[in-house]
Amino acid sequence: MYAVPTQPAVDVGWASHNKGGCELLVSRGPSILRSELARGLLLRFRVTGVWTQLVYEASVLLKSGNQLYTAIGRRKPFPFADEELRQISKAANQSYYDHLMDALVDIPGLLHDLNNLRQAGAELENGIRDILARGKAVGAELGRWLADFVAQQPSAWHCVDGPLHPGPCLFHGTFRFQNLLAAQAMTHFWAGLAILARCYAMCQDMSQGVADLDEDVHVACMQLFECSPLQVSGTPWDPQALGSHFADMICSAADYFTSRDRGISGPIILLFPLWIAKDAYANMQDDLSRRKEVFCVGVFQKLGCRGMKISDALVSLSTKQP
Repeated sequence: MYAVPTQPAVDVGWASHNKGGCELLVSRGPSILRSELARGLLLRFRVTGVWTQLVYEASVLLKSGNQLYTAIGRRKPFPFADEELRQISKAANQSYYDHLMDALVDIPGLLHDLNNLRQAGAELENGIRDILARGKAVGAELGRWLADFVAQQPSAWHCVDGPLHPGPCLFHGTFRFQNLLAAQAMTHFWAGLAILARCYAMCQDMSQGVADLDEDVHVACMQLFECSPLQVSGTPWDPQALGSHFADMICSAADYFTSRDRGISGPIILLFPLWIAKDAYANMQDDLSRRKEVFCVGVFQKLGCRGMKISDALVSLSTKQP
């Protein structure tokens, strides 16, 4: 079903397939809405296109010095963030998950520009302000999406305290969902928040202690903090703590997705949010994060044994600094 990347994943296999699909849809323009088949293709390729960028392209930009991906900084911005295609996509939306994608499509371009800012080194302070302002706009859109989702689906999910299985408790509890679509929406929502937190952590590192920039990071983080249904461990305005928190929530849903009752759909939905969680832990220094990273790798390995060979590629793909 999927090709395991053996070269930079932006150019081969599954990622290349989705890139081509996205470019084809862009070329169709508004005519894509004339048939239900084309409308459905638009929505599906938008989803896979977002995750291709966030996992195989945009997220690897977070790893400075990775020579395999140096060409990515010269690529065009993510096509679904184009205003004309954005309006077409909104007209095609059919579910609350589709509306979530409207907010997530801006994140690949945000990370793309953050990488260029780091490489350019020019007008760094103004560039950081721009990244934070755009990130807060995405965060506000995600917050509005969550409020609408909760209003429409008040019983979409709940958290069971404590682990379901014997052994040390690494996470807050275990999430249960109304259905698979609700589970997909919430885990992909948390993954988006985790990436934004990672973006803010990089901005904080680059700001070099400029007081008002630090305050901007704090404000941006508090906005993400308000999107969490659970108490955040540590300081809520610390972007690393927030990233770990949302990664924890993704992992707390892993048991739901990997249940045999979910068939193959559950693992497919979990794959890319789980990679974002694993990558967040890989870039932290404490022993607890190492154990959580091992947990993620273990889930990927189990999925690989169930025939999902792309899991092997996601285990090895990392933005951790050498």
